Amino acid sequence: MGCDIHAHLEIKVVNKETKKPEWVYYSPVEISRDYHLFALMADVRNNRDEPVEPIVKPKGFPKDASFLTRLHKKHWGIDGHTHS
Repeated sequence: MGCDIHAHLEIKVVNKETKKPEWVYYSPVEISRDYHLFALMADVRNNRDEPVEPIVKPKGFPKDASFLTRLHKKHWGIDGHTHS
């Protein structure tokens, strides 16, 4: 079974009405299947024989993600995991 990363680029802008910063969906990011990169990015599919030190451990799905990013997460349901 394969493993893919579904990345979304968001930018933080100040809402003109509330004057508070919020995340706004900017675009999807296509990342080719590369398990070494996945292990380096978030310790996903790390090779036990030749492990790499991940940049960061998965931090979970952000509570303040944009509507479109949350919708994409909902679409994947339990198949979407190891959020960061």
